[in-house]
Amino acid sequence: MRTHINNKVYDTSTAKQIFLVANEYSKNDLRYQEIGVFKKQTGEYFLYQFMAQRGIISPLSYAKAKEFTGIYGSNEEYNKEFGLVVDTTTVSSRFDLPLDVKKKLEILASNRGQSRTQVLIDLIRSV
Repeated sequence: MRTHINNKVYDTSTAKQIFLVANEYSKNDLRYQEIGVFKKQTGEYFLYQFMAQRGIISPLSYAKAKEFTGIYGSNEEYNKEFGLVVDTTTVSSRFDLPLDVKKKLEILASNRGQSRTQVLIDLIRSV
């Protein structure tokens, strides 16, 4: 499926499939549903849903792609894309940010519904 959203192309045939799962019905049955996460060559994630014989694509943040994959994908698919969390110990760090960067971090955290710390962790792990 291919669509344009905000002047960007989202295409399941050219993007990397992170996972795709379907229910037990056949594709021509109105009860058939699929859900999957894909990653564009630009690194952007998107959600693909097929239900009632209609496909829908929605852009996803890194955190949401990770969340959907954790819920609907297999452990292998999750670990392949997002990696294993090897060490859960944490350390406290202090660093200074320019005011404009701090404001952007706060906006990003608010938009994602996450703490500033979690946004920084996700951003650094995605590199």
